[in-house]
Amino acid sequence: MGVVVDADRHFDVGLEDLAPFVDRAARREIEDATAGSLLPGTLGGPPDLGADRAPDADYAVVFPGLVLTMTFHPSVRLEAAVCVAYARWLVEAYLPAHPRSLAMLYLPARDPDAASRLVEDFGGASGVVGAFVTNLPAVRPFENRNMRLYGLLEERALPLGFHPLFLWTEPPFGVFDDYLAAYAYAGPFIQSGHLMNWVLSGMPERFPRLDCVFYGAGVAWLHFVAHRLDQGFMRRASEAPLLRERPSHYMRRYSYVTHPIEEADEAGCLDAAVRLIGAGRFLYGSNFPQWDFDPPSAVDRLAALTPEERGAVLGANAAALFRLGAAS
Repeated sequence: MGVVVDADRHFDVGLEDLAPFVDRAARREIEDATAGSLLPGTLGGPPDLGADRAPDADYAVVFPGLVLTMTFHPSVRLEAAVCVAYARWLVEAYLPAHPRSLAMLYLPARDPDAASRLVEDFGGASGVVGAFVTNLPAVRPFENRNMRLYGLLEERALPLGFHPLFLWTEPPFGVFDDYLAAYAYAGPFIQSGHLMNWVLSGMPERFPRLDCVFYGAGVAWLHFVAHRLDQGFMRRASEAPLLRERPSHYMRRYSYVTHPIEEADEAGCLDAAVRLIGAGRFLYGSNFPQWDFDPPSAVDRLAALTPEERGAVLGANAAALFRLGAAS
């Protein structure tokens, strides 16, 4: 087996770890909130699996856990302070001690100016391979105030990741009486929203060299979204005036992390999505240590892949995207 890159691995970092890296103006608020009063948590979600050993990988792109829920905090200022503290902690403490780990900057999407400063200050640090956003309502690519941020990412060749996050109590997921339904729906729903907004707003034409990575929705949703967008575009092209091609054409420019790979494929949905997007655009991600994590062997469910393509999904695609040099 060639190089294996886990493009989606989580680790436990708390506000108490980040507090020493927070600007003095916000540090008192963070320190007073470390007992759990600041982070809303994931109501209704099952606990982490608690496995002792992560899937074997040569490199892992790591994301925080509960700290991500700062995106739901009403204080935009405080979320931005935590995002900066997380970047400082990564660059000064975590990444130097974990040479096989890579990381994306957590962007405070509700404050594009703060997000731009974060990219300027930490985007060139060793081990930083991109930046990511989470909450769907907070990410509005069609707003002009975001253009500087996207330009900075493009200039620095840093991919923009979309990592879905939801609370069961948030609309529209509160209509479900079981977490199973919210879980099944949330990832594809959030990522469909991100992808549709991004493509129809003309971002692929405005920032053609900016790579995007979509996490946490599996594989099958892509076929549905591509066909629905193409059908709509052929009937209402005037609403996406910047596009020169069908939306599915632009979808093939971007990368998609395989987790959670669907268990069954009697209808051939996974094969259809792989053929539509292209095997070179899929990245293996485990989502370890969450209860639904995928080991590398889960990639075998993508039956349409050749052995060479399977190796690319497990590592070579990510190594090229994140510019890992000899690893690719």
